[in-house]
Amino acid sequence: MSLARNLVKVGEVREANKSPVVDEQESVLLRVQVVHVIASGDGGAVVNGIGRLEDSPWNLVPTVTGAGGWASLLYTPK
Repeated sequence: MSLARNLVKVGEVREANKSPVVDEQESVLLRVQVVHVIASGDGGAVVNGIGRLEDSPWNLVPTVTGAGGWASLLYTPK
């Protein structure tokens, strides 16, 4: 059996939406897009893909990609 579109890669990356102040425990929104890899280049977005984003060493946060293949993480620096 062969699964279609079983190769994925990072598409666009959206960095922090602001510069947080650590002393005030501000959070930032980090976003990454996941796309299928096909022979002729990039395929479509991966929707409802299950993954994990790392918010610090040894801490993986479960996430699911949404519309357009975007996954997000609300990160509070320490």
